[in-house]
Amino acid sequence: MIRHVQSTKPDAEVVTIFVQHAAKIGQVVSLGMRTPGHLALFNAYYFKGDGTPLGDGGLEAGSFGQQILGAIQPLHFGWFGGLPVKIIYGLLGLALTIVTHTGVTIWLARRRDKGRPAERWEWIWAAVSWGQPFALAVAVLASLLLTERAILPIYLICAISALLLTLKLPSGESTSRILRSASAALLCAVVAMHAYVWAAQAADMMAWGVSAALSFAALAFAPVRNAGIKGLSR
Repeated sequence: MIRHVQSTKPDAEVVTIFVQHAAKIGQVVSLGMRTPGHLALFNAYYFKGDGTPLGDGGLEAGSFGQQILGAIQPLHFGWFGGLPVKIIYGLLGLALTIVTHTGVTIWLARRRDKGRPAERWEWIWAAVSWGQPFALAVAVLASLLLTERAILPIYLICAISALLLTLKLPSGESTSRILRSASAALLCAVVAMHAYVWAAQAADMMAWGVSAALSFAALAFAPVRNAGIKGLSR
């Protein structure tokens, strides 16, 4: 099947292989193969179980709509253009996160400055903002130490616990400080645990790059006294 595709597209490389209804009547094999010069991550080529071609998905050279469909995943994740595009996507994603967070924070600060503080919303926003890195860090630790089925329940429990924390603390500032401190400590624990579990088997240097990014995030999350807007998640 691979040679059949390469007979017309000699530069095509195998990316994925899927077998549907294996060893049954109606078995279909789907080859995902990438040809240089196309934005699509790969094009799908379909075969019967005996190797008879059934056609392809047209993600590289089909209709305009099919080519758009093939380009969606690389465009969404930045899987084109090499490292410069990945850096640009990372910076744009970071900028979107900052704009989203600071927009609500500034709105809450203006209400407080005008003498109409929304204290309950300050607490909730702090829990929503900083409860996510807290819950995600715990979920990552669960993925390293427990079974896969435990990850989602643990994440949900931690995210809900962050919201319930607002009922016990006097202000959004307190909520923010506690969750940021917990997130920073947990991210450091994630880096250390990942190194302990996988360091001897890590074959991709990107693993160390991700660990370095998480360590930097932990330092950025650590609260600084008298920084930011009083009473809000900073």
